[in-house]
Amino acid sequence: MKKKWLLFGSVFFMVLLFTVIVVSSGQKNIPRDGETGGRPELIVTTIYPVYYFTKEIAGDKISVERLIRPGENIHSFTPTPGNMVTLTKAKMFISLGSTIEPWANKLANATNVKLLQLDRVLTLRKSAVHHHDEEEGGDGHEEHDEHGHHSENDPHIWLSFENNRKMIEVITRELSTLYPQYAKNFEENAASLLVRLYKLDDLYSRTLHGCGKKMILVGHDAFGYLEEAYHFRTESIAGAYENAAPNAARIARLTDLIKEHDLRILFYEPLDANKNAKQLAEDMNLTLEPLYAIGNLSSSDEKEGKDFIDLLQFDLTQLKKGLECQ
Repeated sequence: MKKKWLLFGSVFFMVLLFTVIVVSSGQKNIPRDGETGGRPELIVTTIYPVYYFTKEIAGDKISVERLIRPGENIHSFTPTPGNMVTLTKAKMFISLGSTIEPWANKLANATNVKLLQLDRVLTLRKSAVHHHDEEEGGDGHEEHDEHGHHSENDPHIWLSFENNRKMIEVITRELSTLYPQYAKNFEENAASLLVRLYKLDDLYSRTLHGCGKKMILVGHDAFGYLEEAYHFRTESIAGAYENAAPNAARIARLTDLIKEHDLRILFYEPLDANKNAKQLAEDMNLTLEPLYAIGNLSSSDEKEGKDFIDLLQFDLTQLKKGLECQ
């Protein structure tokens, strides 16, 4: 892990050095606040769900961009010089917060952009899989993300409708403060978005009530917020960060659970490598089915016009299948 951290630190330093050179050399071309042309009306976010909420709220009044592009792995993101230059032009940078995306703080400090950290208003749950491993006689390892940061918090906070409501409210308030002339537009857009999410939340509650099964098998521990809200259980091959490989005790436990609960489907995240999921499905004669963690979109999904709510609706159909709901 130390090597990974040193590598990230080296990459970050090189990106920062490049950015200083680029920004300094082009300083004459970047208008200052208050000057003719002003700073671009640009908001930058980290991952797709935050981008989706911000863009829906902003409408056509301001531009919104995200650093993590379609198809990229959200757990192994490393900033590029282009990312840094983009941030120097932004009015605000929105991240999930230092507990989940500590790298975002470094980018904000390096580019002197206003940083909005959403985790300060959110309810975070603890990741569970490494605790299972300890109980099963595993090595008791702690999980780290690709940058070597220890994390016990489940980062998939956008799979909580309550957390989504809080994020939308905070983003709306901050945008209205930055752009008071558009506050009414932001509030109307946010209200429309909340209605769509409330309806979907209600549909989840009604659909996932009284199902034939209470457990599904998934590739990595991404669905804890949904489990808590709708009272089902997942068992996962890997932890909240899908790069964590299962140990022998974990595989043995999963094998027993598959037989005990007559599990026939293994749900995988379409953007993951899924090597472990494919092997277990082959060994146990399981059907592989997609289930989106929705931390990002694939390039093909985005080209087809799919969005956050579309994928939540798709996931509900898949959960209904896996839990054998009427």
